[in-house]
Amino acid sequence: MKVAFLLVGIAIIGCGRGGADEALGDAAAATGRWSDALAAWQRAGDEPRLLAKRADAALQSGRLNAAAVEFTRLGRRDTSRTGEAAAGLARTALAAAQGDDPLALAGAIGGLIEVAPSWPVGRLALPLRLATFPAGEDIMRLAPAVLAAAPARDVADAALLAWARAEHEAGDCRAALGLYGAVERRDDAAMARDAAQGIASCGLATGLAALGDDDLDAAEPAFESAVQRDPAGPAGRRALVGLGDVHFQMGDLFQAQLAWRTVASTGGLTDSITTLALDRLRASEVVDSAGESGIP
Repeated sequence: MKVAFLLVGIAIIGCGRGGADEALGDAAAATGRWSDALAAWQRAGDEPRLLAKRADAALQSGRLNAAAVEFTRLGRRDTSRTGEAAAGLARTALAAAQGDDPLALAGAIGGLIEVAPSWPVGRLALPLRLATFPAGEDIMRLAPAVLAAAPARDVADAALLAWARAEHEAGDCRAALGLYGAVERRDDAAMARDAAQGIASCGLATGLAALGDDDLDAAEPAFESAVQRDPAGPAGRRALVGLGDVHFQMGDLFQAQLAWRTVASTGGLTDSITTLALDRLRASEVVDSAGESGIP
């Protein structure tokens, strides 16, 4: 112990502040004081050798989020140490899985995907439950890794649904629709209903965008898909208003009014969608095929 502190004293005298902190960290690590070592190395600088030391100290002291961050930084900063960084991230992921620390596990797996894309992460990612993650970008990055592990059907379905929602929330309905469709075809009724709601919402958004671009050929099937999956819900009813708009622009006033009447009669208490349909009916000012007023 005296020799270690003597060496630290010599380092402090002979080196700058960074060198002194590194020496203090080395001395702390030599005696197993990993938290002290980590604190000293954090003050010493950001050279790759220090990143490696900090990552190992964080892992040894149980600070798994910090370990994932530092090993990932090491892999970014020094490509010659990618293997070391990847091995450290794998060790961190195992420790996080054993310690039931999903955020650290996600950080370690995300780091592996970034710095060592060919590293087999499927089994490491298997404990992740993506539906609990608040950040959509994390879900989109980690979902392929979870699915690569060939998990049980319920785990795979939940991962697909979480991935679909993340893509949907990010505004990529094209990607979301394929994922929602995969879940909708599965055996889990509750998840299939959730997927159908997602498809309806995406269909509505797609139809409205196409209608805004005067692309009636694209708007019509998108609205129809939403109506089919959510006939009495808000997405389906709003899509039916849009479908009426498509028919109106195509010159089919009867079908347009039929769509708007259906919306107005299925809303229960008057809501904004009912009001929208009634406004369309009043504005049309046409006579339906029975010769009656266009307003119900």
